[in-house]
Amino acid sequence: GGSLNFALNDKMYAMFVIADMNVYDQWKTGEKYVHEKLSGIGDEAYSAPEGPVQFIVFFRDGSKVASVSSLVNFDTGDPYLNMKQLSELAKIAVSRM
Repeated sequence: GGSLNFALNDKMYAMFVIADMNVYDQWKTGEKYVHEKLSGIGDEAYSAPEGPVQFIVFFRDGSKVASVSSLVNFDTGDPYLNMKQLSELAKIAVSRM
């Protein structure tokens, strides 16, 4: 689980994780983890994982580090939250960190 989990009726849909720069560096340099750099979210932000479907936005603002991620609906194979929604959540998180 995350630092903050979002669930309804015992089903988890998304999570917010607070991390440190060591974890951020691991996320950023992990083999085949980063999909693309994102703009407008803190000092630096990326989508992940590499591949056809992304369901994580990880970011830093100064030395404050976090990620927002969606769990995947196993019936459809799609994340519950799309990248636009995750990016908006990340922007809100940065504004409050």
